[in-house]
Amino acid sequence: MIRGLYSAAANLVAQMVRQEVISTNMANINTVGYKRDVVPLKRSVDVGVPAEFKSLLDGLLVAGPSYGEIGKVGTGVISDPVNTQYDQGELRPSDRPLDLALVGEGFFSLMTSEGNIVYTRAGDFVRSADGLLVSSDGLPVLGYDGQLSISEGNFDVDPDGSIHQNGQLVGRLLVVNFDDTSKIRKVGGNIFAPMDKDTLPNPVIGSIVRQRALELSNVSPADSMVELTSAMRSFEASQRMIQLQDQMLDRAVNEIARL
Repeated sequence: MIRGLYSAAANLVAQMVRQEVISTNMANINTVGYKRDVVPLKRSVDVGVPAEFKSLLDGLLVAGPSYGEIGKVGTGVISDPVNTQYDQGELRPSDRPLDLALVGEGFFSLMTSEGNIVYTRAGDFVRSADGLLVSSDGLPVLGYDGQLSISEGNFDVDPDGSIHQNGQLVGRLLVVNFDDTSKIRKVGGNIFAPMDKDTLPNPVIGSIVRQRALELSNVSPADSMVELTSAMRSFEASQRMIQLQDQMLDRAVNEIARL
């Protein structure tokens, strides 16, 4: 019965993680360039355990010396590390020439105040007071030759990220990608950075830059509501299981022990 308590309690913790991740996704539905997080799907060896989680401290079910192992029994579940999904978000047309969207893989490159390079899919750029192309958070947007200076007036952005103003090439957006996106992490709602200094980006091949468009979040409201409801139901089921196990232990200690 103690095993049942551990299993139910472990699932409570796992479902809390799942609910937190889903809630964060839903809070960023309207965040430009946001990429949703998910708890990876893993099938457990335990019958009745949600497939979203893997078994914890698997034990062997042994019938006796003459029969040996006849199966496995788990003592609970835990959530796998949260992963970010980088699939393309919906594109929304815009009338702002500074709104840019990436179609395909890759990230725009930004420079932080500490001189570090971070990456984003959010192309809702603006022109700063000193004429630099910056993100909505004020971080300078990088080109292949450094920061990009944009004077007032109209300009055009080619699909390869080249910026032309008054018929002159003023720079080209530094659009990059990573061979393994699991080695980058979120440092803001739609800002990413490498986990270590050895994780380096590569130039993007095949992706295009679309001017006067924005990439929206890739969070589906309908799917998120279904997932959140599922997590809440599983959480409630584990609560009821703990109550049942507690009642059984109470009877075992206070009633059966008297016999």
